[in-house]
Amino acid sequence: MSMDAAGLTTQTEILSASLTEVQARDIYRQGEEAVVFALLTFARKLGELQPTKPTPTPPSGMIPPYQKPPATRRRKSPGRKAGHPGSRRPPPEQIDRRQEHRLPRCPHCGGRLRRCTDTRTRYIEDIPHGIQPVVTEHVIHRDWCPHCRKQVEPVVPDALSGATLGNRTLVLSAWLHYGLGNTLSQSVEVFNYHLQLPLTQGCLVHLLRDLETVERYSRGGKHWPAFAKKLRRLLGDAIRLWRQEGLSPETFASRRRRLDQRLDELIETPSDDGQARRLIKRLRRHRDDLFTFLDRPGVPFDNNLGERAIRPAVIIRKNSYANRSQRGADAQAVLMSIYRTLKQRGHDPLTTITNAIATYLTTGQLPQLPPKITSDG
Repeated sequence: MSMDAAGLTTQTEILSASLTEVQARDIYRQGEEAVVFALLTFARKLGELQPTKPTPTPPSGMIPPYQKPPATRRRKSPGRKAGHPGSRRPPPEQIDRRQEHRLPRCPHCGGRLRRCTDTRTRYIEDIPHGIQPVVTEHVIHRDWCPHCRKQVEPVVPDALSGATLGNRTLVLSAWLHYGLGNTLSQSVEVFNYHLQLPLTQGCLVHLLRDLETVERYSRGGKHWPAFAKKLRRLLGDAIRLWRQEGLSPETFASRRRRLDQRLDELIETPSDDGQARRLIKRLRRHRDDLFTFLDRPGVPFDNNLGERAIRPAVIIRKNSYANRSQRGADAQAVLMSIYRTLKQRGHDPLTTITNAIATYLTTGQLPQLPPKITSDG
């Protein structure tokens, strides 16, 4: 059965509007040609509705790198045109020290060299090695004022009242965190490894954080206060045992066994409170791992070492919207592994890598990773 021009026009008008079941059955009764025409028309309209460009997922309308077409090669060499003056970092206005470099023998054949007067000058600006914080002892004189009838003393403007860290340290830490977006752990590492000013960052275990969250926001049921009190006391006793020194092996083992008994009693305690049951499931699941810091030396009680180790990589990926190439991803993985390994082995990453680069430039070979520094040196 064939369709005439009037029939095709009618079908087009029907497909342009919303198609009802009655209209669909009418098309089917007109035969195979009408059904094929309807399907082709629908396919064409669906194709017109599809977006012609991929929808960008990163902010600011940027197309993800994996959806971009391969980059075309530049037809001209980068840089300014021939004849234009070059652009480079200007020479420094002040020279702090001078060094002369001269080879004792030929680096290729090892033969003796005939000395010449030809030289070249190269300027290198770098951060000085071994930055040490400056400790200033302020002697504050307190004198008596007969008019006010009290002792007075001058204000020390180098630090806030009662603070032991100076204003420059305070401002720099705030700039690293709030101005540049570095995490607190990253800012601490800048002070510890580069500026040689030891700082620490406080941390809490997940269970203690959950206890605080439930009490502040969730408002557990009537059985929650008793359960939370027992759990908090159990964790507090375990941390105090970890920090306590001078205990005999027998006393430590006895207190350690008692902690396991209290944990098992807490796990087996029935509770009608939903928040308590949730934490009991976690305790049962991690029963053999909760007190690992008491059984293995060097393990912190917060158990967040793995999270802190991968956090820098996650932050870099988030801030840079992932790597732009496989080469960049490989370089990031290698560099972060080296930095993390040096830190775990107790070495200063900045000093170690700086010395390794100098060794490579001199000998053409990179040195081996240094061994782990033990507590006895």
